[in-house]
Amino acid sequence: MDFKAKLASPSLRDQCEAAISLRSEGTAGAQHLPALLARCKAIDLTNDMDRHEQSLVEFGAGTLSHIAGEIGFNHDNSLHQEILHWLIRTSSCREIRLAAFAVHGLGSLRVARRESIERLCEIIEAPRRNDENEHLSLRALALRILRRLDQDLAARFVTKPAFDEYLHAVKHWIATNATQNPDTREELAQELAWLTETQTSQPDSS
Repeated sequence: MDFKAKLASPSLRDQCEAAISLRSEGTAGAQHLPALLARCKAIDLTNDMDRHEQSLVEFGAGTLSHIAGEIGFNHDNSLHQEILHWLIRTSSCREIRLAAFAVHGLGSLRVARRESIERLCEIIEAPRRNDENEHLSLRALALRILRRLDQDLAARFVTKPAFDEYLHAVKHWIATNATQNPDTREELAQELAWLTETQTSQPDSS
């Protein structure tokens, strides 16, 4: 695919195709990240978005964070900093699906930056949104990502509603065989073990 031409195209459909396919290029696609980020930042997150705009933000968040994470997040790299800050802004999007992709993106960067940790903690502490998924709240997702970045800090939220929502989600995924991927199933089993151990290790307040 001619990523340069696709990302330079005025067609959102072309831009989306580039965002989707660029992820599979891995670190070899790094040269196209500035153009992809510029296209993503051009979408006004405060307005109603059509499906192509939503798709560009969705796949852009996944691709930008995945490739930057594979390269290795560089604190002194201005592009990496721009990606981080755009993901943080997008995590506040009124379209909860896009906010969730941004939260996933913070985890895909694979670095516990102060800004990303603070944003995840803000989401964990926030009230439950009225447009939440039945089985996974945004704050539970934020806690799941925080656990990947800083397990000790994540354990401090054991008494928060987000912790119970996270535990519910993992139990639901396991009970319904939500995935047949053996690696993902093993990851879920490890998450359940951590959630259970963390919860039971709390002193009895009664």
